[in-house]
Amino acid sequence: MSVNTKKRKIKLFIGLAVIIVLLTLILLLIHICSSQADSHVEQTELDKHESIVPEKEEIEEKKPVVRKQEKDEAHQEKIVMIDVDPRKNWQNSGITVTPEMRINITHEKGKWSAGHEFALVDAEGYQFQGLRRRYPSIALGALIGRVGNSKVFKVGNYYEIDGSDISGNLFLRINDADDYLFDNQGSITAKIIVQW
Repeated sequence: MSVNTKKRKIKLFIGLAVIIVLLTLILLLIHICSSQADSHVEQTELDKHESIVPEKEEIEEKKPVVRKQEKDEAHQEKIVMIDVDPRKNWQNSGITVTPEMRINITHEKGKWSAGHEFALVDAEGYQFQGLRRRYPSIALGALIGRVGNSKVFKVGNYYEIDGSDISGNLFLRINDADDYLFDNQGSITAKIIVQW
């Protein structure tokens, strides 16, 4: 084989190798470009979807707020804590009772006595029948209540006023004779929950 023939074969081989490399590069570029185009289309579709979704989410988030406001308007609650002094007569709680209200009165904390010779007790008062009771049908030392000038009731550790037809200020005190209030000790904190 002559030298010229060898040179031609080498040139032909190099030429074919260059063509294969160029074709490979072109195919690679086409693949990259098409992948980027597909990615761009997908991103555009995603952007369109995301631009729609937040509006839907905002609308959905507003619904509970509206319901909550309606609930708050339909049902309101106020909590009042009042210290009841056993040395004082009727004490105004600052709450005016109306028929549409529901009121829960509970003994929150504290103890008191109906005189220095008596032990400290909670709002239920004493188990024995003391002679000094202001209202004989209710235990001595019990927390009692009254709305306006209505009938007196025992509050004790828990009492509920619900759908009452009475109106007026809510008063609280200890059940002890007025003349014996001076030597009473301690105090009781009543928690009053008003709902309307």
